[in-house]
Amino acid sequence: MTDTSNPLEQAELSLREAESLLGSDNPHLADKLDDYARLLRQDGSRLLEAVNIEARAEAIRKKHGLPSKKSQHINHNRQSVIPDELKDIFASVIEDMHKWCQGRYWLPRLLLLLWMVQICISSLQDPMYQSIFKGLDLGIHEMGHMVFNPFGEFMSIAGGSLLQCLVPVISMVMFFRQRDYFAIAFAWGWLAINLFDVATYAADARAMELPLVSPFAGGEEPIHDWNYLLSSMHMLNLDTTVATLLRTFAAFSMLICMLFGSWLLLEMGTKSKTKLKPHS
Repeated sequence: MTDTSNPLEQAELSLREAESLLGSDNPHLADKLDDYARLLRQDGSRLLEAVNIEARAEAIRKKHGLPSKKSQHINHNRQSVIPDELKDIFASVIEDMHKWCQGRYWLPRLLLLLWMVQICISSLQDPMYQSIFKGLDLGIHEMGHMVFNPFGEFMSIAGGSLLQCLVPVISMVMFFRQRDYFAIAFAWGWLAINLFDVATYAADARAMELPLVSPFAGGEEPIHDWNYLLSSMHMLNLDTTVATLLRTFAAFSMLICMLFGSWLLLEMGTKSKTKLKPHS
């Protein structure tokens, strides 16, 4: 006899009852599927499956002209700020992260994260600090002037700092498509490094003491990007304020890198222990 006190056993019973109604096009199938999904949600590793089952139940209700079950549970006095669809997407991404961490080695990634954190902290403490990323970021900065050149002089000059900060963000999107979550955490650190660098450049807008390098100057004195940008907007006196704002964003990006990366490493370690644990 089946032990119905076990949530997963109950879920199997609900699924069998639901499948018995599949061929009859019975609207009560939706309630059975909801029961199944509710029990799946009690098993934290099967959230995505539960979401898919609930969506199937809603489709059956819509087909038979029945009211949505979701709408019956809405508290009209205190509606949720986050839509249910976003909650479901967030839950599925979290579940995917849990699965991604299974069987992955945490030690080399820990060393990589510590190295990135060291670079970020050095950039925070010393505005003139130059990391191994400096050459790469400078190349991206100069390429940004060319990329944005068709949009006018202002955008061409702003394009250097803009692309310098956009490339790490584009990398995050690329890594998400590849399902490499630790690379996304690392890219947050790279974004922080670029924001610290741009902040140093912006803070120098009035003083113009930084040595400038440009392959497009043609023997002439290179244009100081942030002196030009802030002067054009009549905001040159706010150079240090802009720099402080950029450094705040950089510190926030660095914090995301540290927290997100640490959580992934902890999950990798936990999943590795679970995998090695003998079955009883």
